[in-house]
Amino acid sequence: MFNLCFCGVQAGYAHDIDCPYPLFRGSANDEMKWETARQRENAARLMGEDAGRFAASWVFDDRTTHDQYLRVLRGIEDGDPEIMDGLPASPLSVEWAGDSLSRDILEALDVPEDDDAANGLLDRYAQYFESAARDAVYFEARRQVLPSEPYVWPGGYAVIGIMDDGETLCYECLTAVTNPVHFGGDHDGWRFEGIDTLEGHNDDDDEPVICAHCSKQIGGN
Repeated sequence: MFNLCFCGVQAGYAHDIDCPYPLFRGSANDEMKWETARQRENAARLMGEDAGRFAASWVFDDRTTHDQYLRVLRGIEDGDPEIMDGLPASPLSVEWAGDSLSRDILEALDVPEDDDAANGLLDRYAQYFESAARDAVYFEARRQVLPSEPYVWPGGYAVIGIMDDGETLCYECLTAVTNPVHFGGDHDGWRFEGIDTLEGHNDDDDEPVICAHCSKQIGGN
């Protein structure tokens, strides 16, 4: 069994001198140190993710519109600086937080402030905070933009997804996680543009509307 550093390099092999986690240099007697470091790393990840998801829960409210949700989705996928800069940032990056939050985190991790691993664990906390916050914001916006059921009520009208090439997708193909539906980036036929209903989309009631992916008639029996 070989030990791996947090950076992914096997202990003692081509270990970068600037690695933020220089825990091993080929010693075979560091299993306890490694296990302690692994537990601290996992704790920092969980703390950062929990805090990031909580921060993300305040991004939207009941006044957020469909267009605003869609704009956030596209901004995250496109890396739009205006959107990305508006996502929750790690409180460790805020100057007014000072050292108190860092001390609280290290205390919760049972790591002394002068420990060699302290800065690396704080960096990990910040990294997991921001990635969890970004993912939580993205999936909440996606949940709000895509329909939650195949029919709209009242009326029971079949839902249709409108894609960037003008084609339509049925509810099942639009919401299937295995399909590459996206909101920003390339106009490749899978880019989502909006929602319509069968009745609102079809000017000719006698002309069936076919899903461009599964080729089934939308709203058909």
